[in-house]
Amino acid sequence: MNAQDITSASAAALPPLIRHYSTVTAALLPTLCRQIENLFPGDCLKNTGRILLVGSGEDYAAALAGRSVFSSLSSYPAEWVEALTPTALRHFIEREKLQLGSAFVIAIDCAGDDGQLPHAVREAQSTGAKVLLLTARADCPAAALCDWLLSLPAAGAPLLPETEHFFVSYLALLLLGRAMGLASGKLCDKKAGELLDEIADHIDTVSQQAEDLCARARQVAESCADAADIDIIASGRDYPAGYLARMLCYRRLGQVVTLEESEDWLHVNMLALDPHRFLTLFFVSGANSSMDRTLRTIAFAKELGRQVVTVTDMDDHDPLALALPASRYSWVTPLSQLIPAALLVEMLRLSRPF
Repeated sequence: MNAQDITSASAAALPPLIRHYSTVTAALLPTLCRQIENLFPGDCLKNTGRILLVGSGEDYAAALAGRSVFSSLSSYPAEWVEALTPTALRHFIEREKLQLGSAFVIAIDCAGDDGQLPHAVREAQSTGAKVLLLTARADCPAAALCDWLLSLPAAGAPLLPETEHFFVSYLALLLLGRAMGLASGKLCDKKAGELLDEIADHIDTVSQQAEDLCARARQVAESCADAADIDIIASGRDYPAGYLARMLCYRRLGQVVTLEESEDWLHVNMLALDPHRFLTLFFVSGANSSMDRTLRTIAFAKELGRQVVTVTDMDDHDPLALALPASRYSWVTPLSQLIPAALLVEMLRLSRPF
């Protein structure tokens, strides 16, 4: 069995899952906004202290993506916003204790099963930090320790496998950043309203392209039938999407893959032999300041004979490009990047005999 054995019946199950992202977004937006307004009325989020986003697995991917949101919309300089795993937070606290003060820790544990998080929360609070927990399980071990709890609702409809936690967690972070932007004055009421509309409209536009995205992902999987290994390359704001894609490969394909920044990939892998053994997956968005270096790396990879696949919101007529519409707000892009990434992983999984 090879990638050309993807059955129509198997592939036909995927477009409805993509269309659900639109209905899920429409349902979750008012629910999450209402919770955030109740937790943090007025300008409560204006002077929170240093912002530390903490999570594991897909929750860490959401934290990575959320870093650019809070760097842009909080009252603090970008270097005061960090994305960390629970273990990294404990090391960070030890190193930065004298400077940490009243930090604002946003802990993400959608599934409520992160065994390391309670220890990290206790250590953060010992320095005077305040902790907000984002979780779908109000009875999880970390919940009783935290100062605030934002309840993450279930999607309410099936989505592509292994994507719900990231999608809901990052949506909550994006809306929390929006509230912080209003409190800090970085967003006016009009812009905050436009951001809400853009989130809903952008995901709806992507959902309407479900059939085309599935057809393109199937074509890519069939074209890369001989690729035994996968490299993922992403830089800057696109890196969280690459991190999530690597996690999906672990969980859905049972395959260890590499994830590297564009320059690191050039230094380590440029001269790798047997280029046709590799499917090389790039994430590149037009609003990313690292876009140019990623595009240069794509050109080098093609010259080497690599099978290059791009997830992009730029005009790309390459037959192996998984194209997305561009969003007016770059913070929205991570919500849509996961859809073609997860879709491609599913098509690759369907092509395998195990």
